[in-house]
Amino acid sequence: MTSIENPEQLKRIREQAIDWVLTLDGNEPTPAELDQLENWLAESSRHATAFAQARQLYGEAGAALTIDPDRTKKRIRTKSSGGLAILSVVAGFLIAAPFVPDWLVYLQADLISKTNHMPSHTLADGSLLHMNGDTALVENFTKSEREMTLLQGEAFFNVESDKSKPFVVHSGKGRIEVLGTGFNVNRVGERTEVTVTESVVRVSAGETDVTLTEGMRVSYDDAGNMGQVEIVPEGTEVPWRSGLLIFEDRKLSWVMEEIDRHLPGTVIVTTQKTADRVVSGSFDLSDPEQALTGFAEAFGLNMYRLGPVATVVY
Repeated sequence: MTSIENPEQLKRIREQAIDWVLTLDGNEPTPAELDQLENWLAESSRHATAFAQARQLYGEAGAALTIDPDRTKKRIRTKSSGGLAILSVVAGFLIAAPFVPDWLVYLQADLISKTNHMPSHTLADGSLLHMNGDTALVENFTKSEREMTLLQGEAFFNVESDKSKPFVVHSGKGRIEVLGTGFNVNRVGERTEVTVTESVVRVSAGETDVTLTEGMRVSYDDAGNMGQVEIVPEGTEVPWRSGLLIFEDRKLSWVMEEIDRHLPGTVIVTTQKTADRVVSGSFDLSDPEQALTGFAEAFGLNMYRLGPVATVVY
């Protein structure tokens, strides 16, 4: 049999094993499915080993992860960091797998913040950048332009005015342009959210342009579809800069993405119904693990921790 040592090949095998377990769990497999599984297992001893480990999905966590298998698969594959570690845990590895970042994103980035780390930077033009946890940006400053690209995460900009060179931030399919102002850009899932704390910002996405002033917010998706402009409740504009997460009438999936930036591993919300639940509350980022426990209790959520690399919410 062929020896497989390439980490990407091992990752694909684990993904395939998890696919089989999540597909067959609780279902009566068809003859065709059984034939496909038998052929896949026969291809390599590593396939059989990965499948056996995946079958060890255990107790409460295993039941939660298989409530909505399609969502679990998507979350495992699209999480920006720790993906291989999550695959290892779901497949039955109970050891703390090493942190495996999204190298494609990180290799592009000029500025990176770690989980639960919120650094500040003074940019080449004197503008101040404050990064939330698990954030990556590209900086492109030349004699004629000032541009930043938010690859993932959240960043607050306090821009030095320069009428000859507007300050531009790219995120997803949108463009945010200012001359001198304070504003926040947040990528959550496939959406970008722009909040203005001072002066004026112009946001362009798809065929739509909107102008935001202090206390306004708008979001757009990665297809370029712009949402409605909102008035931000006072005190909730950029609370993370003060070590707080304050949310009003937000989907639980949004809140979990925000919390995820301050916890080791990842947070997996296992059902769409739970993810779409609308909640309001606050979260103290100084002790995110303890606060998450209180958050789950307050909203009647079940939570199971898979060591230091994943938290399952359902």
